[in-house]
Amino acid sequence: MTQELPVIDLALGAKLLDGDEQVAKSMIQELAAILPEGLEDLKSAYEAQDLKRLADIAHYLHGGTCYCGTPRLKAAAIALEKRAKTSESFHEMRTSFESLCAEIDAVVDACENGLDVGERC
Repeated sequence: MTQELPVIDLALGAKLLDGDEQVAKSMIQELAAILPEGLEDLKSAYEAQDLKRLADIAHYLHGGTCYCGTPRLKAAAIALEKRAKTSESFHEMRTSFESLCAEIDAVVDACENGLDVGERC
Protein backbone atom coordinates (compact mmCIF):
# COMPACT_ATOMS: atom_id res chain seq x y z
CA MET A 1 0.00 0.00 0.00
CA THR A 2 2.59 2.58 0.99
CA GLN A 3 4.92 1.63 -1.87
CA GLU A 4 2.78 3.67 -4.27
CA LEU A 5 3.53 6.80 -2.24
CA PRO A 6 6.82 8.72 -2.51
CA VAL A 7 9.32 8.55 0.35
CA ILE A 8 9.56 12.36 0.29
CA ASP A 9 7.06 14.68 -1.34
CA LEU A 10 8.06 18.31 -0.93
CA ALA A 11 4.91 19.53 -2.70
CA LEU A 12 2.81 17.78 -0.06
CA GLY A 13 4.95 19.24 2.72
CA ALA A 14 4.60 22.72 1.27
CA LYS A 15 0.84 22.28 0.92
CA LEU A 16 0.64 21.38 4.61
CA LEU A 17 2.56 24.59 5.41
CA ASP A 18 0.61 27.11 3.33
CA GLY A 19 2.79 26.62 0.26
CA ASP A 20 6.14 27.43 1.89
CA GLU A 21 8.64 25.04 0.27
CA GLN A 22 11.61 26.30 2.29
CA VAL A 23 9.85 25.62 5.58
CA ALA A 24 8.69 22.25 4.24
CA LYS A 25 12.27 21.32 3.33
CA SER A 26 13.45 22.40 6.77
CA MET A 27 10.72 20.36 8.48
CA ILE A 28 11.68 17.22 6.56
CA GLN A 29 15.34 17.70 7.45
CA GLU A 30 14.48 18.25 11.12
CA LEU A 31 12.35 15.12 11.14
CA ALA A 32 15.15 13.11 9.51
CA ALA A 33 17.54 14.31 12.21
CA ILE A 34 15.43 12.83 15.03
CA LEU A 35 14.47 9.60 13.25
CA PRO A 36 17.59 7.56 14.18
CA GLU A 37 16.82 8.02 17.88
CA GLY A 38 13.17 7.17 17.23
CA LEU A 39 14.27 4.01 15.42
CA GLU A 40 16.40 2.94 18.37
CA ASP A 41 13.49 3.55 20.76
CA LEU A 42 11.19 1.61 18.46
CA LYS A 43 13.56 -1.36 18.29
CA SER A 44 13.98 -1.34 22.06
CA ALA A 45 10.21 -1.38 22.62
CA TYR A 46 9.83 -4.17 20.07
CA GLU A 47 12.54 -6.28 21.70
CA ALA A 48 10.84 -5.74 25.08
CA GLN A 49 7.49 -6.72 23.47
CA ASP A 50 5.98 -3.57 24.98
CA LEU A 51 2.81 -2.88 22.99
CA LYS A 52 1.97 0.34 24.83
CA ARG A 53 5.42 1.77 24.25
CA LEU A 54 5.32 0.70 20.58
CA ALA A 55 1.98 2.50 20.20
CA ASP A 56 3.34 5.59 21.96
CA ILE A 57 6.48 5.76 19.80
CA ALA A 58 4.48 5.21 16.61
CA HIS A 59 2.08 7.96 17.73
CA TYR A 60 5.02 10.31 18.35
CA LEU A 61 6.46 9.54 14.91
CA HIS A 62 3.05 9.96 13.31
CA GLY A 63 2.77 13.38 14.92
CA GLY A 64 6.18 14.30 13.56
CA THR A 65 5.04 13.52 10.03
CA CYS A 66 1.87 15.63 10.12
CA TYR A 67 3.62 18.73 8.77
CA CYS A 68 6.15 16.96 6.60
CA GLY A 69 6.01 15.58 3.12
CA THR A 70 6.79 12.01 4.18
CA PRO A 71 3.63 10.11 3.22
CA ARG A 72 5.03 6.58 3.42
CA LEU A 73 6.52 7.19 6.85
CA LYS A 74 3.23 8.68 8.04
CA ALA A 75 1.22 5.70 6.75
CA ALA A 76 3.60 3.21 8.37
CA ALA A 77 3.50 5.03 11.72
CA ILE A 78 -0.31 5.11 11.66
CA ALA A 79 -0.44 1.39 10.82
CA LEU A 80 1.88 0.37 13.66
CA GLU A 81 0.14 2.61 16.16
CA LYS A 82 -3.25 1.13 15.26
CA ARG A 83 -1.91 -2.43 15.28
CA ALA A 84 -0.21 -1.98 18.66
CA LYS A 85 -3.38 -0.55 20.20
CA THR A 86 -5.73 -3.24 18.88
CA SER A 87 -3.71 -6.45 18.73
CA GLU A 88 -4.28 -9.35 21.00
CA SER A 89 -0.86 -10.81 20.30
CA PHE A 90 2.59 -9.30 20.06
CA HIS A 91 3.37 -11.52 17.07
CA GLU A 92 0.90 -9.49 14.98
CA MET A 93 3.32 -6.54 15.21
CA ARG A 94 6.17 -7.87 13.10
CA THR A 95 5.06 -6.72 9.64
CA SER A 96 3.97 -3.27 10.83
CA PHE A 97 7.13 -2.88 12.89
CA GLU A 98 9.39 -3.85 9.99
CA SER A 99 7.51 -1.53 7.64
CA LEU A 100 7.93 1.45 9.96
CA CYS A 101 11.63 0.69 10.44
CA ALA A 102 12.10 0.50 6.66
CA GLU A 103 10.32 3.82 6.12
CA ILE A 104 12.42 5.52 8.81
CA ASP A 105 15.55 4.25 7.06
CA ALA A 106 14.24 5.42 3.67
CA VAL A 107 13.65 9.00 4.87
CA VAL A 108 17.00 9.17 6.65
CA ASP A 109 18.82 7.69 3.64
CA ALA A 110 17.11 10.12 1.25
CA CYS A 111 18.20 13.10 3.32
CA GLU A 112 21.72 11.80 4.05
CA ASN A 113 22.40 10.98 0.40
CA GLY A 114 21.85 14.55 -0.66
CA LEU A 115 18.53 13.94 -2.32
CA ASP A 116 16.90 17.16 -3.27
CA VAL A 117 13.81 16.78 -1.11
CA GLY A 118 11.91 18.61 -3.81
CA GLU A 119 11.90 15.40 -5.80
CA ARG A 120 9.34 12.71 -5.46
CA CYS A 121 11.19 9.50 -4.82
